[in-house]
Amino acid sequence: MTASVRRTRSGGLVVTGTVSPKLPGRVLWLRTDAVTPSAKTSAKNGRFTLRLARPRPGKYQALFIPSTPRAERGLSSRKTIR
Repeated sequence: MTASVRRTRSGGLVVTGTVSPKLPGRVLWLRTDAVTPSAKTSAKNGRFTLRLARPRPGKYQALFIPSTPRAERGLSSRKTIR
């Protein structure tokens, strides 16, 4: 699983990524020290996009939860938001 982060001109954040193999499922954007996800979306054709208007600084990871029971979860590398 890959995830990349970029800032928008308004100060927001756009997270895009891919899941391999291309499976449907949910993607959660998790702060490493939080209990609830900061954002969530669904993956379609192995791709996902998250938009955050006012992201908090910290370390985050994207977690993929597949909708098929025989597939495994995926976790991206940590991304730092400043």
